[in-house]
Amino acid sequence: MSRISPMSLLPMVPVLALALVVLAGPDRAVAAGNTRYWALYHEDVQVPLSHQRCSELQLAGVLAPSQHLLCVNRPQVLRAVVRGLQRAVHYCQHTFRDSPWDCPLDAGSNRGYLFEQLQKSSTPESGYLRAAVASSIIYEIAADCRQGFIPNCPCGSVHKFIELLPNGTRIIGGCDVNIHHAATVAEPFLGAGLGAMATREAVDHHNTELGKLIGSSTEKYCRCHGLSASCSIKVCHQKLSSFKTTHPEILHTKYRQSQLVKSFQQGTLISTNQDAVTAETMAHLDPSVNSCHMHSTVGKQCDSIVQCRQTCCSSQYTERTVIVSMPICRLVMLGGVFRNTCVVTGTRMATQYTCQ
Repeated sequence: MSRISPMSLLPMVPVLALALVVLAGPDRAVAAGNTRYWALYHEDVQVPLSHQRCSELQLAGVLAPSQHLLCVNRPQVLRAVVRGLQRAVHYCQHTFRDSPWDCPLDAGSNRGYLFEQLQKSSTPESGYLRAAVASSIIYEIAADCRQGFIPNCPCGSVHKFIELLPNGTRIIGGCDVNIHHAATVAEPFLGAGLGAMATREAVDHHNTELGKLIGSSTEKYCRCHGLSASCSIKVCHQKLSSFKTTHPEILHTKYRQSQLVKSFQQGTLISTNQDAVTAETMAHLDPSVNSCHMHSTVGKQCDSIVQCRQTCCSSQYTERTVIVSMPICRLVMLGGVFRNTCVVTGTRMATQYTCQ
């Protein structure tokens, strides 16, 4: 029987989808490494997830039963998951924009190309994306809880009184972001405990846990209160660290330092150096993706000669002088998808390098 992509099933009639689910088993999404839900990337977060849509996604094999239950009862969580997937892919493509492998989302009409390729392997690239997805989902759920977009989210902790400073300022504790609650809510997608599993599954789980750890980064934030800006009272709480300024660089550093795994013994990943792989380290089993064997880089632009030598599969490039705009850009949500919006502030002359 030929393999059918979950994305191709979504527009089909429910009867056909139901038959396929019966054949595949109720936990098909979980059995496939719990990454079938990555197809949610293409959902529009501006369109509320109805019970019917949740059922269609389950019948297509995108959502496991526990994920479907969350979709029906707490659709706000699913919207956070979708935004997390979109955020992960956006920063993946930005991080690897100067590499032969640039986190390609699509291949022709195959909208699930990126996720399908990485599900088949345990490369540093698949480890990066698993960690990025986990980090982004934890971040989005925690942020939405803190802002009240997801109901019934408790504070991480509330301390009515922390300390009295020598100048008389009283420091009072506010509502901390609740990372633990975010991780609990995300369990149907990111998994919880470590059970019996093969080495490849253990590596995937390890990288997911690394991403959850990165997504849990917080920092102290305080606001002054009092008459005439006297700051006689200072309310402090733990908030999420800025994703843009911390997470992408941390993930890229972990990717560059990813350790090759030799075995999985007594719940511990062992590297080829015979060392235990720590929780703060990314891991892989397979060599990096050879993007040049998968698609051409002809026509791809790079910023410098050095980058062209790294990016172009043939190491050959052309250069020419062009007039380019000088934009100021920021990441915003448009039409349910994270996009860069830019305002042009002027033009300048620049050298353009293009792979041959």
